[in-house]
Amino acid sequence: MKIFLFPFFFLFFAGCCFGQLNGQNLVPNPSFEQYDTCPNGASQLNRAVSWFSPTTATPDYYNTCSPIDTANGDTYPVVGVPVNWCGFQNAKTGVGYSGFFAYYDYPGLPYREYVSTKLTSTLQAGTTYYVSFYISLADSCWHATSNIGLYFSPDSIAIDTFINLPYIPQIMNPVSNVLADKASWMLISGQYTAQGNENYITIGNFYDDTNTTAIYLSSGGDTAFGGTSDYNTAYYYLDDVCISSDSNLCSLTVGYEKTTQKKTVEVYPNPVRSKVFIKTQSENEKIIHVIVYNIYAEAIVAFENNSKGDFCSIDLADYPDGIYMLRIQTNQRIILKKVLIQK
Repeated sequence: MKIFLFPFFFLFFAGCCFGQLNGQNLVPNPSFEQYDTCPNGASQLNRAVSWFSPTTATPDYYNTCSPIDTANGDTYPVVGVPVNWCGFQNAKTGVGYSGFFAYYDYPGLPYREYVSTKLTSTLQAGTTYYVSFYISLADSCWHATSNIGLYFSPDSIAIDTFINLPYIPQIMNPVSNVLADKASWMLISGQYTAQGNENYITIGNFYDDTNTTAIYLSSGGDTAFGGTSDYNTAYYYLDDVCISSDSNLCSLTVGYEKTTQKKTVEVYPNPVRSKVFIKTQSENEKIIHVIVYNIYAEAIVAFENNSKGDFCSIDLADYPDGIYMLRIQTNQRIILKKVLIQK
């Protein structure tokens, strides 16, 4: 790949000097055009400039530059564009895109993949940002889901896991909108008011299998482009990721959900020595179950609230001091709360 230094430094200087005043896209390499090395196989997201996997799972990178491995008997580029191992799809913009598993229908294997990047500048507190990205379901898939979102974080996520991350994305595709289109690119969009410390974004399905909407499709499996008949998954291509304070720059719709629209769930005391208490702020919102995760994203407690009331307590006295995450499911939503055990 050729690099022309003068235009690069000019653009870099312009971005540094004018920053968010120009309302530019804060996502580097937003359509996956730039690469360090052309991808020639699966699990090579890190070859796309600025993008990485936040977990030990292995998302993919696709580009028209990808070669056909004739020595291996291939008749198509495994991670090519538009033909690849998952099916056929032109890039939404340019010649590249990424891909990730959002759902994997095999018992005992709740596999998830995510794509992450660091924004070109930290979000400004109190500023509203407009978010959009496009996905397309791969031809080979027998399943589709609606549970895809984008999560803002102050620090880079690096967790040794291949299951769902225990975070609640600030931008979510509506649960009722099953993302089943294999021919076109589907838009997910929304807006977010920043706290002022957000530097990273992560895209994928943050829900476990129990809380994932997975729809079985009437077509999938074998394709002319290398799909397999047991492809019981929901795998999505991703392209054109945009975050900007300028609403005219990112494509938007009114179909989005904000996790801040409802009153929060109260968790106390925090820090906690033994029992932690959880209470909703509405009698109509009932707590169904709570999962407690340690810092390694391992579920250490799964609590079923048999009373289905607006209040419950969990005994954490047997667990060591440290930071834990509570994943609280009510009859209306799922919310994540951080607690500190300190005896």
